[in-house]
Amino acid sequence: MPTGARAPRKAMLAALSAAAAMLVAACQAPVAVPGSALTPAGEIGRYVEYPNSLPSAGRGEALWRQVCPACDADGFSQTYLGKDRRAISPLDVYLAVSDGVPDRGLPALKDRLAPPERWDVVAFLWSRNASRELMAQAEQAYLGSCSMCHGPLGMGDGSAAHGLEPPPASFALGGRYMWFTDTDLFQFISQGKPGTAMPPWRHILTAEERWLLVDFIRTFAYSAGEE
Repeated sequence: MPTGARAPRKAMLAALSAAAAMLVAACQAPVAVPGSALTPAGEIGRYVEYPNSLPSAGRGEALWRQVCPACDADGFSQTYLGKDRRAISPLDVYLAVSDGVPDRGLPALKDRLAPPERWDVVAFLWSRNASRELMAQAEQAYLGSCSMCHGPLGMGDGSAAHGLEPPPASFALGGRYMWFTDTDLFQFISQGKPGTAMPPWRHILTAEERWLLVDFIRTFAYSAGEE
């Protein structure tokens, strides 16, 4: 074979080999299973354990008061992450609680609390965004606009859900939404989801109503008490 022809052939073989390696890696890559005990945590390069049962805000409050009595619960996102609460995800809170933020005074709890307990703490911290009065308003918006597909308890089993493909999302599977910020969810509600039956609601619901819905659907992913 002429020497000049070897270089292109060698480059082609190298490219095919790289493509094959990428395909194998993709086939072997972990797949997120909502509600599973282990869920890939986006691009952080490690697994995050997510409980199969709903985290409890009640248990989380007791744990938080026990392990970090002087820590700020109401201003958690600004105090420890330096971000507006709409710009963080439950995963961000979990990682901060787990690893701590030493320069901001938040201790690491990963050696003191098991993963399910840390998710209880996340549920407690997240529940601080959901006042009873505002959630009563949000529930009315949810029942009027969302429950027919997503179900009255956010299980994806509403009266209009049968036959929809893909099926409506279940908000109770918190592991599926742990890496989405509130802003992400607001955009989903506002713009709809292409390829699904989810329509855009920005022309039907006000921005205030859509933000209330974001806070309300988060409540399906945790329980309020200690059960």
